[in-house]
Amino acid sequence: MRVAIYARYSTDKQERILIAVQNENARAYIRKQGWTEVSAHADEAISGAVIAKRPGMKALLASVDRSEVDLVLAG
Repeated sequence: MRVAIYARYSTDKQERILIAVQNENARAYIRKQGWTEVSAHADEAISGAVIAKRPGMKALLASVDRSEVDLVLAG
């Protein structure tokens, strides 16, 4: 199973470490399942209301459109 990770936090009042924590949790789950991580995407301090303003989400969706991933794991 080819897996892409997506992590985010929405405001500048939150800490950047949240991305690293989400990624590590996702990677541990991927390892446990025996899957393969193919990419990781993130958006930091960007509102979730407008996808067009989230470059990490746009890159993730492009990967999905190119059939590079089988599953998206979001933190």
